[in-house]
This record gives sequence, structure tokens and C-alpha cells, in this order.
Amino acid sequence: LEVTDVAPGTYYILIERNGGQGGYKLSYKFTPLSAQYPNDNEPNDSYDKASFVKRGNTVTGQLGYYYWDNRDTKDYHKIEVPRNGTIKLTLAPKGELSITYMTLYALKDGKLNQRNYIYLGNGDTKTLEVDNVAPGTYYILVERNGGQGGYTLQYIFEQNPYATDVEPNDTYDKAISLAKGNTVAGHLGYYYWD
Repeated sequence: LEVTDVAPGTYYILIERNGGQGGYKLSYKFTPLSAQYPNDNEPNDSYDKASFVKRGNTVTGQLGYYYWDNRDTKDYHKIEVPRNGTIKLTLAPKGELSITYMTLYALKDGKLNQRNYIYLGNGDTKTLEVDNVAPGTYYILVERNGGQGGYTLQYIFEQNPYATDVEPNDTYDKAISLAKGNTVAGHLGYYYWD
């Protein structure tokens, strides 16, 4: 009997006689997944309990394991974007785990707003690249499609190389002065919420 989706807990084994008499041997072997893919900080099934991922780091997690009737099917992670730029989120499922979506959200007044998402499918490693993010805290939802196993999630940030103009300067009366012979830099098109 091999069970590949057990979560931590105490389990009981019942051995039932069919007929006759005699002895038997029972052996128990456990192979921990955590040796390869340590679990994320649980519970993190809601954005307010999200695990933090530092810029430039790769974290690991697990999905699909259950004990009673509580199967871990989603994980939230959060990232900090320090300035306008591009983020790259690379998700790689391992083992028998298949991921449906990795979704990026912004948060305002307790409400999540979907910014971008990517469909992974069975066992695919994919990168979600978003090139118009403004500074702020973002949330990443990783959703299990089927199976169980570990995954890795990497967060890379690339900042816009130009200096940011002083905001707001969206109207003529808030225009930035430009002296003769000078050069200024600015950013356009980045956003957090909408």
C-alpha cells in the first residue's frame, strides 16, 4: 500500500483476517517531501496570511497533501515592488503536482484586484513577466489543479533605468520646469491598482 498524498498526523492501520491462521510482517517506510521542497509557512490560504518572498529569492512550497478532509489546494505569497519596473515570477511544480494558475493581485481597501495571470498546466515551469508594475505590495496566488508535490517560486525584479519624474505632473499647472540645455527623465505607463 503506497499513499503519496499524506499530510502530517497520526494514522492507524487495520489488518483484518480473511481466514486461516498464522503470522505476518508489517513494515513502514516514510519518504519526506520536505527534504527536497520544504513546505511554505501554513496556513497561507488567504492573502492576509501570505508568505513573504524577498526580491531575488526562490522559495519552496507544497500543495495537494491532506490528513482528514483538509487538502491544501492554494498558497498565497506576497512581494514588495520598490519602484517602477518589471517583475518575473517563475513557478516550477515538482512531483505529481499540477498547477492551474499563478495569479498576481494588487490590494486596495481590503479588496484584491487581478493584475495578471498565467496558466501552467501539467508539470509545466513557466514565468509570468509583468513589465508595468508600480511600487507596492503584490500578492501571488498559486492554485493546485491535481496531484500533490512541491514547487519552487522565484521572484526577480528589474527596475526602470531612468530617474522618476516628480509626480503628480499630469496637468500643465504641475509641469516640471526644464532649463535650457538640461535633460530630464520620467516614467509613464506603470500602475498598481488600475
